[in-house]
Amino acid sequence: MSGVLALGALFAGSSAAQAYGWGQAANWNNAWNIRSAQTTSAPVIARIPAKQDVPCWYEYCTGEETGGSYSCPGSSATYNTWVPLNYKGRKGWVASRCVGFGQG
Repeated sequence: MSGVLALGALFAGSSAAQAYGWGQAANWNNAWNIRSAQTTSAPVIARIPAKQDVPCWYEYCTGEETGGSYSCPGSSATYNTWVPLNYKGRKGWVASRCVGFGQG
């Protein structure tokens, strides 16, 4: 995916953990938030446009943790699992049920 390659250049030389996979909005029509902690009340450190991806913090997008509850756009179901991403060398969290994961 070209987005992974383009964003990969932003992380060159970063001292943060190596990113092996990527996260991308599961609903391609909505932008998505990367937050500073695993809750919707945590500050948003980045708002990622629809169809853009961001590297995961851990290999194969592991490290899912339980946090605050959330609902994804277009759904009334609630979830509470979060995955860490690497946004410009900073660890941020994304609502795992609202984002798709893959390998870059």
